[in-house]
Amino acid sequence: MENRRKWVIISVAIGIIVNGVILYRYFDESTFHSLARIDKSLILVLFLVALTGVLLESMRIKLLTSQLQINLSLSDGAKIHLITAFGGYSTPMNAGDAPIFMFWGLCKKIKINKWFSILMIKNFLTKLAFLSFFVTSILLCNFTDTDVIGQVIFKIAAISIIPSTIFSIIVIYNFKFVEKVLCLMPKKIKDKWGNNSSLTMKKAMTHKVWIAYIFTVLYWLVYFCPPLIIAIKMDLQINLLQLYIKQFLIYTTLPFSPMPGGSGVVELIYLSLFKNHVPAGELVVFILLCRMVTYYVPLIVGGVIATKELK
Repeated sequence: MENRRKWVIISVAIGIIVNGVILYRYFDESTFHSLARIDKSLILVLFLVALTGVLLESMRIKLLTSQLQINLSLSDGAKIHLITAFGGYSTPMNAGDAPIFMFWGLCKKIKINKWFSILMIKNFLTKLAFLSFFVTSILLCNFTDTDVIGQVIFKIAAISIIPSTIFSIIVIYNFKFVEKVLCLMPKKIKDKWGNNSSLTMKKAMTHKVWIAYIFTVLYWLVYFCPPLIIAIKMDLQINLLQLYIKQFLIYTTLPFSPMPGGSGVVELIYLSLFKNHVPAGELVVFILLCRMVTYYVPLIVGGVIATKELK
């Protein structure tokens, strides 16, 4: 946790610097009008959207764990989700979500083979959902007409999603892969792992996985909503469908970002994608609010929960 705290401090500091520079550079009279549109009703709607997302992810985790006789409440699912988000947001290249997910299972004395199976399936469903979004983005958006940054992000999404999804499909249906991973584990981990790992994976995969996939898609659809809501509330003259789809593309850049949670990087991508479509003074408020809702608040809340849970 000490290393994570350092990364959190660094990422937040860089985020403050980048956002401060953007605000200073593009601040004008329209910025005040945009700030005035942030009221209690907007905050309440954003809170309800965030709560809906957490509930959907909690239900997905509870559904996946029920077949393996892991008794978790919706509250446990919410904690796992926020802790996992903190793990990804607090490490470079979004690499910390899986380790912190596994560590939570160890702290709760859950058999590692069961918990590892849940992790594999959860990640597989996420990749499958992102592949669905990628195909949809191709059908609904013409990225050849976007600027250079938009085209680069689209190519990154293609490189990131397609190979990783294919690999995940191969791995997830090759249940013996779990046994091969076990062979690489230290003896202490093997002793806690449990038996019949491949059978555990197979059992988890055959239990209404399609329902969990629906929850996965719904979660991400909700996750991409806040920027849309903010744009509508601020009355930005922007193509809402393009904005909605580009949330997905922006998120695919996080595993390539050297900064935790894409701190500073995502802000600059937002700026590049929309500066020709939205007045600069309004855009800076939009960027600040979007990142506050989708990154900084979950980072802080997840960090507080992780500090209490992972002892």
